[in-house]
Amino acid sequence: MHTRKTGSLLLVLAVFAGFSSGWYMGSRRSEHPENPKASHQIRASFTEQLPGGSPSAMEKTPLHGTVPQDLPDWMRASLDAAGIREPLTPALWEAFLAKTEQRGIQRVEMETGYSLACMLSRVPDLRLSPFMMEVVKEKINEPDASGLTPLAHAALSGDPRTIEALLAAGADLYGVSFDESGRKMTLLNYALQATNKYGSFTVSYLMGKKGFTMEPAEDYFPDLMGNFLYQHQYLPQVIHQMDINTRYGSFSAFELGLKSGMSTELIDAFLNQGVDVKGRAGDVTSALHMVSINKNFQPDQALRILSMGADPNAAMPQTLQTPVHYAVMYNRPDLLAVYMQNGGRADVKDRRGETPVDYLKWVRHKNPEEIALLRNILENKNSGTSP
Repeated sequence: MHTRKTGSLLLVLAVFAGFSSGWYMGSRRSEHPENPKASHQIRASFTEQLPGGSPSAMEKTPLHGTVPQDLPDWMRASLDAAGIREPLTPALWEAFLAKTEQRGIQRVEMETGYSLACMLSRVPDLRLSPFMMEVVKEKINEPDASGLTPLAHAALSGDPRTIEALLAAGADLYGVSFDESGRKMTLLNYALQATNKYGSFTVSYLMGKKGFTMEPAEDYFPDLMGNFLYQHQYLPQVIHQMDINTRYGSFSAFELGLKSGMSTELIDAFLNQGVDVKGRAGDVTSALHMVSINKNFQPDQALRILSMGADPNAAMPQTLQTPVHYAVMYNRPDLLAVYMQNGGRADVKDRRGETPVDYLKWVRHKNPEEIALLRNILENKNSGTSP
């Protein structure tokens, strides 16, 4: 809702802060590293849009340190509005600047609902001058309306330079927050969630250099499941170290892994440690429901789960769908054959009164041959695909 307004106000603030304090966006400087003249042209083009005209006009009007002698009209108007008349003393001039900066920041924060520190944390390759560090440090560790701190925003963006700038301004490297489910989140959690996978790698590497480890392992399993860059490297070790029956909201770790496309090898890692596959009374779903969604799940693993106490006819509380319904719906004849040969029933009805046979019309990626195979397995327990 505030995205467009935040962007425009942040640009105005960046222009003011950049030329009053020496703060700049590093990404602008690095666009043409081999061509200093091009970088100067970018800066010149940017400053020509400011009140006061060309870069040379700005350079003749130092904002801090000494009282300017030749003020442009726009600055005189601001002084008049503040009730300050010439001749200016150094004390009056500094008081005017401080008041202007404070009001500008307060206005931006009020209109956007975000602190200046949170807004700056979204700037790629952020650098902060000593002046801007003083400005933002008061709220450097405060979360915004979404519950994220400036460091968390920078980590989600996969931006190690911005993280370093915020740390230099006093951000708490080891601060924690909580996600919507109440799970404790550290900076490393957010780094693993970064959509920029290269950024995720560089920020995670930075966190490792600063002493972060994936302990306790349960805190990092969900984020590793969503990070394909680190999944194969760290997940086997994390699964070995964690409480194998940890729950995240309505899903167990095993169910969450199955839903997220966990590999055959990682599924075996859970089964080898004796994960609870029966679930709890009232659970929204069960592991045996989730296996049909995971294309890496194999028929021999379905046999193992059944031998560990899973029920092929267990109904989900809200929909009354069984694993047999799911195997049909997700077009898994290999799993369906295992279920039917081990007590699965084709006549159990869901909440809408539909049996697995009725689900043949909902089969995903279907063709006539596959529908015929599924129907044959449902109607004759001893036929179809062998496990």
